[in-house]
Amino acid sequence: TRKFKEFDDIPNSQLEHLINEYVHNRKYREMLYSHFIDGLSFEATAEKHNFSVAQTKKIIYKYGDKVLKYIR
Repeated sequence: TRKFKEFDDIPNSQLEHLINEYVHNRKYREMLYSHFIDGLSFEATAEKHNFSVAQTKKIIYKYGDKVLKYIR
């Protein structure tokens, strides 16, 4: 996602650590891993985790922003 371009510049291990540290809901963490680390689209992430695409985008943007503020 263009909004989270900074995620491209850090190692996956560091991104995983930040997601683990700041996203406390296990299902939401898994969704962020799927999207940012595994590279799944919003649609594929939604299908994998049994959420609607709209819910998936909301979760990824909300918690992606939370993680992003610790990168900047």
